[in-house]
Amino acid sequence: MKEKVLDFFKSLVIPIKMARYKYMSVLIAVLIFVAASVVTVIPVNYNYEHSNYSWIESNNVLALQYLTKAPISDNEVDENNVVIGKKGNLNEVLEDFYDLKLLVKKNEDSNTWDLVKENGEFDQDERHVFKMQYKKDDVETIHINLYVDLFNKTTDHELKDKDKLKIVPYRDFAEREDMPAKYPEFRAESYSWKDDSGNVKLENYISIVLNTDAIHYVIDFKALNENGDVIDIANQFQSKRFWNSDYLYSYKDYEGYNAQQFFDYIARIVVLGYARNAATASSFWSFVYTFIYPLVD
Repeated sequence: MKEKVLDFFKSLVIPIKMARYKYMSVLIAVLIFVAASVVTVIPVNYNYEHSNYSWIESNNVLALQYLTKAPISDNEVDENNVVIGKKGNLNEVLEDFYDLKLLVKKNEDSNTWDLVKENGEFDQDERHVFKMQYKKDDVETIHINLYVDLFNKTTDHELKDKDKLKIVPYRDFAEREDMPAKYPEFRAESYSWKDDSGNVKLENYISIVLNTDAIHYVIDFKALNENGDVIDIANQFQSKRFWNSDYLYSYKDYEGYNAQQFFDYIARIVVLGYARNAATASSFWSFVYTFIYPLVD
């Protein structure tokens, strides 16, 4: 029995074994190619779903180690007894964020999953900006901007773009000259400078946006190469994922967490969304190459 099942799957992907289907109807042939496209991505998508956190540890995907390696407390010191993190800047700011008590739940009216306050209260201009930073080492400072932007899906979508309360996409922010003047708190671009002794300092930025309908992650950072020159490593790297029934967020998941644990939680959400986006893309291209491409070749 096992040999027959194995032989069947081989006939879906190995050309010489596909010959048995040459007299079958077009419909069956189409179904076989569709099945082949599905079978080929199963192991890939399984890896995306279950091994995505290891991407941070092994490949530092989306530079998420900046979050997972954030200091545990504002007074944490490194091996040289240098304070990592500005005192009162991480946990103190996060306490104000925690007070919002945000979670994703189903909106029965729109049949969507929305980020809301637990108490159900909604301010027409529900926008919050939480700015934090920590000193990674003597050269690099990491700025983490956490934005909360809750909006009314129905009324906001009926407004003109310039009147929307929703935070503008960061790509638009970077490309449109009027954005920095209109929203000065949205700085997300890294920069370098030199101190009085001529030492290069790097200011790198991470932006996390929690919208009613999705989470956005943006990072822009620079580094020094072996010659001590400043180079761009990530120029507005982005990831976005819409909330749904199996992609949720809740303040209850991180109650009692310190700064490092909270940012690790956020990193897990971001990389999971990134992995699922990658899985969707792999499924699409598998279908194109195994079904569409042979038709037009």
